[in-house]
Amino acid sequence: MGVKSATMKRPCQHSRAIASSPNLIHSGLAGARDVGTARAKCSDWGLVEREITVRTIALPPTPPCYTNPTLQPEGAMRPRRIEALQSILQAFPEDPLVLTCGATSREAASLGRRDNCLYVVDSMGLVGPIALGLALGLQGAPFRKVVAVEGDGGLLMDLNCLATAGYLKPDKFLMVVLDNESYASTGGQPTYTTNLDLTAIATACGLRTWACQELEPFAQALQEAREAPGPGLVRLKLAPGNERVPYLTEDPAVLRHTFETFLRSAVAGRG
Repeated sequence: MGVKSATMKRPCQHSRAIASSPNLIHSGLAGARDVGTARAKCSDWGLVEREITVRTIALPPTPPCYTNPTLQPEGAMRPRRIEALQSILQAFPEDPLVLTCGATSREAASLGRRDNCLYVVDSMGLVGPIALGLALGLQGAPFRKVVAVEGDGGLLMDLNCLATAGYLKPDKFLMVVLDNESYASTGGQPTYTTNLDLTAIATACGLRTWACQELEPFAQALQEAREAPGPGLVRLKLAPGNERVPYLTEDPAVLRHTFETFLRSAVAGRG
């Protein structure tokens, strides 16, 4: 039973966040499989060292890049994420797309960089709120939809955006959930969607929903959702895993500026 320590220097106001964040702690205990001890130090101002005891569990091995797509119970092969992204980009070539962090943004960019895409590379759980705010602010703009491309893990971090969308009912808001039932960008840990139905939750919040298992019905659902009034959610079940594509290394401020320039140009062109 090995014990590994992680020493992190942070301003005092962050010491509690370090102590309470399993992601930060686990990142400092890479490879630990049993009870261990992590130390979070705030020594910049001579504060007392804090000691935290954490329990890590055995995790499944990191899923490799796609080799054999996951089989559904009925024997059909689940689509890969990059195939789903290609369908989304084809369905919304001129509408604003807000893409979730990690492998999703990287894979979308690998299909060709587009000015109408906001690659939210470092902010998990914010795609829904960003797209919702845009949909509310761009109601008179020449876009059919503002599309949030989210994963199951990201949506679970901010389910309240579905309640807000159902309450405010912005006509241009559409969320597309690529549900691989795992946190694929961080090691393939399972999410709650192994036992929860995100479309049922969205329906209860007042959104129009489509639930898909294959690419052809998914492409049809995107076409229907693009023309349908009111907020909507399209969910596609995916195979787990990530493609081997380059990382996005641009400063997020640069990515934002490109997207903002696209929005301003489109709105000005309407005027």
